[in-house]
Amino acid sequence: MQSLVTLLPEQASHRVSDIWDEMQTLCGLKISHSIPFPHFSWAAGENFSQKPLSAAISEFSSLVEPFTVYATGLAIFPGQSPTLYIPVVKTERLYNLQLQIWLRLGAFGNQLNSNYQPDTWVPHIPLTCGDLSKDALNKILRKLAFEEINLKMEIDSFSFFDGKGEMKFSYPFGQTGSSNKS
Repeated sequence: MQSLVTLLPEQASHRVSDIWDEMQTLCGLKISHSIPFPHFSWAAGENFSQKPLSAAISEFSSLVEPFTVYATGLAIFPGQSPTLYIPVVKTERLYNLQLQIWLRLGAFGNQLNSNYQPDTWVPHIPLTCGDLSKDALNKILRKLAFEEINLKMEIDSFSFFDGKGEMKFSYPFGQTGSSNKS
């Protein structure tokens, strides 16, 4: 699945990477994500035409000014393959930005993942994805439940990843131009 994300700034990225390392040491978990960097996602879908999407995100990112978000705590998306994550506080500004992204990407007519609809979107920093056993989840929760997880982050860009975990482009907020990867 292709994804539009914001990569975490250095300090927050290090904190999440440290948690990934703790989980691997504690449970022998190999943390595998479709996006191999600490991040939170704005949208995901299939078959985006990269060139027009890149142009649209470049234009949109130039209109957005960097801003601060907070992430705190620990939560779980339950199910057959539970996902452990750090919730990002969903402020009005974050919601409005998500709404604009949803409307713009919807114009491409691609199969957007409905979990990213603005009203139901749960912004989060994934800690685990996929095969998480009950035993591993219990070990991780026993450890992390007693750690303080509070992140204050300046968000300043959008990045687009293909379904193979490769960054295709990244655009800073408030500027024109890109750091295209392809």
